[in-house]
Amino acid sequence: MFTHRPVVSAAITRRTALFNQPITRLIASILLAGLLAGCTAARTAPVVVADPADANAPVRAARYNPVLSGYTSQRPVGPKPWREQNERVAPKGEAQ
Repeated sequence: MFTHRPVVSAAITRRTALFNQPITRLIASILLAGLLAGCTAARTAPVVVADPADANAPVRAARYNPVLSGYTSQRPVGPKPWREQNERVAPKGEAQ
């Protein structure tokens, strides 16, 4: 019944000895500082726009833009000769 006590105490001693090392304490403190910094509220810049509750606040005029403005039809075309296509995109000059 009492034979497991030395094993348990050795495991506890080994675990606490890990946190007695300076590098482990440094890493633990950096991690703790990072966790605490992540929990703080971010500072926000003050808003410098008109108050939305103000009925006399200036607003931009609304403009109508048609949904299809700038649309060009792109229908499929027949295949072009491959040699002309290759010459059109080939490098110019003596790079051949």
